[in-house]
Amino acid sequence: MALDIKTRHSGEVLVLELIGDLRAGRPLGTLLAAAETALAAKPETTGIVLHVGGLFTSDSAGIAELVQLFTVAKKKGLGVAMAGAGKRLMDVLTITRVNTFFAQFTDEAGAVGHFAKKG
Repeated sequence: MALDIKTRHSGEVLVLELIGDLRAGRPLGTLLAAAETALAAKPETTGIVLHVGGLFTSDSAGIAELVQLFTVAKKKGLGVAMAGAGKRLMDVLTITRVNTFFAQFTDEAGAVGHFAKKG
């Protein structure tokens, strides 16, 4: 299944909703490109929320994209939080220790609120 990335802002927080598969076999960098396009449209963004409840699978290429997004966001002074990660994704993130990069929330509202409190 392809990856569909829906972008929207909730206040000053960029929400990237991932639906499908985050893995090799599709153009690399689509996640980063979607984030950069949305950030350019609203430069006053205070944080990024990855809503991953609709993410079915991820492989090492997908995990690398998450790390790349985290690195780019950090360089821009932005934090990245993750919302809605299922057990399967959390297992992969835990094994790779990538789970330590993102504040984890069960829902999007909690993740968006995380950045509102910092603002």
